[in-house]
Amino acid sequence: SSLCGPSSAAMASLTPDHGEQLVKFAAEDGPLLEGLLHTTSTSDVAVVCLHPHPLMGGDMYSAVVGGVVKALGKLGITTLRFNFRGAGASQGMHTKGAKEPLDVAGAVAFLKQQVQAKRVLVMGYSFGAAMAAAYARQRPGDLDAVVAVAPPPTEDLTRVTKPMLVLAAEHDEVMPVDKVEEAAHKASAEFRIVPGADHMFYFGCHEVATAASEWVAGWASGGAKL
Repeated sequence: SSLCGPSSAAMASLTPDHGEQLVKFAAEDGPLLEGLLHTTSTSDVAVVCLHPHPLMGGDMYSAVVGGVVKALGKLGITTLRFNFRGAGASQGMHTKGAKEPLDVAGAVAFLKQQVQAKRVLVMGYSFGAAMAAAYARQRPGDLDAVVAVAPPPTEDLTRVTKPMLVLAAEHDEVMPVDKVEEAAHKASAEFRIVPGADHMFYFGCHEVATAASEWVAGWASGGAKL
């Protein structure tokens, strides 16, 4: 069965299938955010999953994010996906990426407190990937690795110093693949192209979930490229 389903809040009805529970936690500067936490008993590794742009319909029920969460759960890896400030039932207002890294900081702190995660990886898709890179650049000591799916080729991305996997869509009409590849190489990241996919990953979502989860599992066991 596919790891990726429809992208909408209606998918909340599937939460029990994933073993996720609704949680609330504070962004570092105060707004209360809603998330879905899936805990496993076997892993000291936890992954924060960041959704695409909230002003373009992105939320934690994004099919790509949901697919990655499901794939990681099958591998026994704890996940937290959440709605950025101003999305869904999360408090606050969207700030075009200015304060969203504080949401990521709150999620990382919550994971470390709630499940005693010893190593935290941040995965993001599109806008979420930009926020993962921004957080990794601002707080390199607070996370251990990054997975960036269809990321903007930002200065932040080029300056990530942690182990990182960058996945690009072959036919991405939003993020130029050559620029993304160039940024990934500057960061000494592992770079892969998802064949046949565009930015929305209507095709290729399952491949993203599989590639991301397998890379995370390899990194967690010491086998991922650094």
